[in-house]
Amino acid sequence: MVTEINETTYEIERPEHVVVAVFLILCAIIGLLANGLIIAMFARFRQLNNPSNLLILSLALVDIGMITLCFPLTIWASLVGKWTFGSKGCNYYGFISMLSGISVIGILTLMAIDRYVVICRKTIAANLNVKHYGAALIVVAVNASFWAIMPNLGWSRYDIEPSGISCAVDYHNNDIYYVTYIVALFAVCFVVPLTVMVTCYWMAQSVMSKRVEVQNAITEGASAPINVEWCNQKEVTQMGAMLVFLFLLSWSLIAVVCLWAVFGEPSNVPYPLVLIAPLAAKSSMVLNPLVVTAMIGKFRTHVAMMFKYQPEVTSLSGNASQLISDVEKEL
Repeated sequence: MVTEINETTYEIERPEHVVVAVFLILCAIIGLLANGLIIAMFARFRQLNNPSNLLILSLALVDIGMITLCFPLTIWASLVGKWTFGSKGCNYYGFISMLSGISVIGILTLMAIDRYVVICRKTIAANLNVKHYGAALIVVAVNASFWAIMPNLGWSRYDIEPSGISCAVDYHNNDIYYVTYIVALFAVCFVVPLTVMVTCYWMAQSVMSKRVEVQNAITEGASAPINVEWCNQKEVTQMGAMLVFLFLLSWSLIAVVCLWAVFGEPSNVPYPLVLIAPLAAKSSMVLNPLVVTAMIGKFRTHVAMMFKYQPEVTSLSGNASQLISDVEKEL
């Protein structure tokens, strides 16, 4: 745990922390609006509430939790140029940020597994319901809570980052507790989830490509109708793959900083990397909902309907109405 904090040691230059504060304020505003829009969409259109979409809703809730519980402290520290919340505030901030980060990684992993099961194991997918997905989310929450609470119990510790505007695992004190914690955390919460995500999306994409080839061969030369199911599954799978890509961009820098302290000298970590790494991770709270909304056509349709205040789904007729109905059943 943090026992002594020298608040004057971590001051940063005024232009830097003003830029950081503006960036965080913009991220907070956009993140709240984007994630709030997803939650409002699920609340208004109950036909969207299926087991798979429970994962997207959970991702939005975690993002909003991180923004509301941690961003105000970081923004204030950026404005005044140093951390002013003491050791208890540092432990609190470190716990919430670690809890949110590991939860996001866990949910993204569940989304990848969901894509694999829905596309490659349809028999299993047919037997899954909200209870199964809820149980999986509980496992994610327990796992995230374990890794988040450990530094407060003595396995490593939380301390002010060199930027002076936030707190994280203290990589400057790279003793045996830090090394064992980071190595275990990196293996369980980064390498394993990333391997699962890449494998699941690769297998799902492979199966989809083969089935599309078969369908094209069968219908070659004929004006076959659009396969609504596979168009929808392809859209959702591409969205998931993009989230994995953003996960790598957002969290890899923090992984580099932590591992640098394990295998190298903590004082040699470049300051720009130390400053940018946590900001990149926080940007994922904004990028996730934007990707979800932008890449899923059905979500774009329902978001537009929210602003038009027109029940367009029920007023559509003919093939268009049937098309939307079929898509909603599949996602």
